[in-house]
Amino acid sequence: MRRVMSGKAVGRTVAALAGALVLAASGVSAQAAPAVTGATAPAAAPAPATAGTVIDSTDASFDREVVQSDKPVLVSFCAEWAEQCRMLDPVLRDVAGDYAGRAKVVRHDIDREPETHPKYDVTAVPTLNVFKNGQIVATRIGPSGKADVVKLLNRAGV
Repeated sequence: MRRVMSGKAVGRTVAALAGALVLAASGVSAQAAPAVTGATAPAAAPAPATAGTVIDSTDASFDREVVQSDKPVLVSFCAEWAEQCRMLDPVLRDVAGDYAGRAKVVRHDIDREPETHPKYDVTAVPTLNVFKNGQIVATRIGPSGKADVVKLLNRAGV
């Protein structure tokens, strides 16, 4: 008996494979991402803004952490269910360490915090935006390796 996948399932499978190929080509291991267990965990309080760490923002904290920041901010608009977003997590941690003191790295889950991303026309995950003085100065949509993220920051003058 043949199994037929829905269009949504096919799209997720293709997106996950494309993300794995891009990250594998850039040297990031797909094994680095934790597995999804199905249910989403309750939203945690945002992490304190510590140099070299990835900050999880909320709709309530986004203005303070990103728009009002005196440093450039790399924002990853992501979703827990998206394999490409999970594979991007170790890249974000590396970049946060490399750019500590020069830029902040913020992760914003569009499912847990649904009010912010429409304000910035985010329609796909992952979307990476670099904010300077409260404005988006560079954008990258789709799977990204560390080299891609560094290029994006360089293009933004960070």
